[in-house]
Order: sequence, then C-alpha cells, then structure tokens
Amino acid sequence: MLTVVLAGGCEGTLLYFAQLTRTFDARREARDELSRVRHETNLGSYVKPSNETVNSYLDSYLKGATRGRRVSTRRNCDHALRPVRERLGTRPLQSITKSDVEDLMDWMLTAGRRRGGKPGTGLAGRTARLTLRRFSAALEAAVLEGKLVRNVAKLVKPPEYAQRERETWNKAEVKSARQLVT
Repeated sequence: MLTVVLAGGCEGTLLYFAQLTRTFDARREARDELSRVRHETNLGSYVKPSNETVNSYLDSYLKGATRGRRVSTRRNCDHALRPVRERLGTRPLQSITKSDVEDLMDWMLTAGRRRGGKPGTGLAGRTARLTLRRFSAALEAAVLEGKLVRNVAKLVKPPEYAQRERETWNKAEVKSARQLVT
C-alpha cells in the first residue's frame, strides 16, 4: 500500500492535507507511482482522480457560466450541450478522450437530429460547431479548476459549414417597402 501526501496548507488554525492511497502488487510499481505523482505535483499538473460525471460537471459549470445572463442565453447554452449530455453524460469527466468528442461530432453530423426535421438525420455544421465550442469552454473551465489535465475538445477540428447566400432587396424593393410602411 502506498500513501502519498499531495499538498498541505493552513486555513486559519486548521491544517489540512490531501491524501492518496493506492495498493500495488510490487514495491517497484509503488515507487514508480510515487515518483510520477510527486513529479506531476511539483509541475502543478497533477489532477486528483475523480468519478464526477460529465452531466454533474456540466450542471455546476452552467450554474456559474450563466449566472446573471438572460433566460434565453441559459436556454441556448443548455440546448447546445444537450447532445453532449445524451452521448457522454453518464461517463466520468476524466475518461473523455479526443476520439469521444470526434465520435460525438460525427454522430451529430450524421444522425443527431431529434426535432425540427426528420429525426435521425444529421444536424448542420453550424450546430455541431456551437456544441463543440460550448463543450470546449466547459472543459477549459474544468482544466482551470484542476479537474482535468487538458481540454481534449480543443484538439477536435470544428466541422465546416457553408454559409447560406442571403437574398437582399434592390433599391426599388426597399422603396416600395418603405412606402407600404409609411
């Protein structure tokens, strides 16, 4: 059994320590793990193992990220992260890999539609990009909080989309519209 004291500090008169306990078959494995944990702790890149799920993290992230925002903004953020919750929500946050996010994007582009068209068809590239941006922002916050080592969503290339050509009115159409209004 290996017991490692990761960090210590003082808060008022209360002294606290973070402790990590693991069991190994061989003494060499224990020494190697101790060396790895000490090295990562010294670098400031050590992340304590956690079983927090993607859904529970997104709940806490959205609570802070949308505080003081309009209801429509909160709803937009929640809606953009719905595919993430559906596909990755029950998984531990620390288990998400680049390939998981790539698979999510592929699924969204091929079969992610639930409403607003034929269910089971692909969503627009713009929608997938929005979901990727929102999820990446959430993972970036997790990195800053020390819950993740890196933001794997940053490694995923956003899907491309073609902007629609918008029709504009010519001068005569603008003039006739103005006459109807006044």
